[in-house]
Amino acid sequence: MKELIKSEPLNPENSLVYEIIITQKCNYSCHYCYFRFKDFSKESEEIDLNELKNFIDITQEKCSFSIIGGEPSTHKEYITILRYIQDKKPESLIELQTNLSMSDIDLEDLRSIKNLSITATYHQTQEKFGEFYRKAEKFKDIVKDITIIYEDKYKKDVLRNYYFLKKTLKANVNLSFYLNSFTQPLEYRSYTKDLLAKIDDSTLLNKSKIKHTYVDESSEVLTQEEAIVKNSNNYKGMLCEGPKNRIYLNSNGDIYSCFNDFFNNESKKDGNINEKNLNLPNLQRSIICKHNACFCGINYTKKKIK
Repeated sequence: MKELIKSEPLNPENSLVYEIIITQKCNYSCHYCYFRFKDFSKESEEIDLNELKNFIDITQEKCSFSIIGGEPSTHKEYITILRYIQDKKPESLIELQTNLSMSDIDLEDLRSIKNLSITATYHQTQEKFGEFYRKAEKFKDIVKDITIIYEDKYKKDVLRNYYFLKKTLKANVNLSFYLNSFTQPLEYRSYTKDLLAKIDDSTLLNKSKIKHTYVDESSEVLTQEEAIVKNSNNYKGMLCEGPKNRIYLNSNGDIYSCFNDFFNNESKKDGNINEKNLNLPNLQRSIICKHNACFCGINYTKKKIK
């Protein structure tokens, strides 16, 4: 075990993040969404509100909650959930990942929730940009991060909207590249250099590059897509520190400590929020990666050590 390669320890000041799918439902139908390839037949459409409240009660006093979907605002009690977190865990941070399609009335309500920030995603084919921008600008005090989905087919419009948001808002604005093969299940995405070549703007690609470190301590600046093409995100057999930083819950209340397992229907869950003697500290542990490709990114930037 001493010679087992692992990532350097996570920053102890980083709070644990609970990433929670509160609903499978979404009011959009994006062709690239990975949810289209997940079998939800054994999962509830929405997470049980009372069971989730009981789970929130036993979490650490200071942690972070990332509320996702589907589109979380389609859950009829999503604001109730956010307020419950605020009331029970006032020192914790709350992130809501949304397409920003909720009403202005809801957004005004969200504005009053302490420690809440919104990560908004704009989908070119699903909503008029003017309406998305109006909300992002009006509620800029809580819309802290914006992701624009890049599709080569709509390159001109995507770039215009991207640079406009960068110029006019203080939010952190990013591009996310969803190439054709991104819509395949996690283990079967066949990224190729030909697909990357479709994005012919090197400056554009540079905007989503991060420093990627290897086992031999060398490093390279790559986009996530480039890392996949180079098979540089293969950490199989390596000790992963990810679960010490992030735990995942699906709409059935099932708990996973690995993102890949989270979306792999064959993977064994680590627990369920309905268990009477659930021991959350036991879930915060190092695990040995069993996947050929990592899509959570925890290990991307971490130095590899023995």
